[in-house]
Amino acid sequence: MKTLLLILLCIPTLVGGANYNRVANESRVIENKDGKITVTERSIRFKKLFHFINSHPKSNNNLLTTEIIYACDYPEVMAAIASVESGFDSNAIGPCNEVSVWQILEWKLGDPTNNKDGLAAALKVFREKRSESRSNVEAIRRYNGRGRKAEIYQRKVLNKIKQIQST
Repeated sequence: MKTLLLILLCIPTLVGGANYNRVANESRVIENKDGKITVTERSIRFKKLFHFINSHPKSNNNLLTTEIIYACDYPEVMAAIASVESGFDSNAIGPCNEVSVWQILEWKLGDPTNNKDGLAAALKVFREKRSESRSNVEAIRRYNGRGRKAEIYQRKVLNKIKQIQST
């Protein structure tokens, strides 16, 4: 593995006029920019998210998905919602034609099977619910609607958040 990383670092990629190469796994990121090599260790929070996402059989491209979710405002919440909604199945289609890992009912732009597009749409919905309720816990319930089913959904998502944090 170390040999592979060194070989990859020695093969430059032209990006925006600079020589750049990046190798990443769940533990660290190694970057080579114009011959300057940096190694960044991943945080414990990132590793917990990665292992949680990786535990779902239908998840794919887990490292990229983790990086996308980790960079958002509410990483544990969005990971927990994806787990409850679709089990991280980017091809999931719900009973009311909801799409993406986050099961968005009214899909507007982009590719619902692309987790970056899906997360952007899910964050838009979640932020709207959060601004209405001023609480993450209430916004989680509202993400799923109203009534008893939404309360059950809220408990499931909150349990998933606890699972991520205790991984």
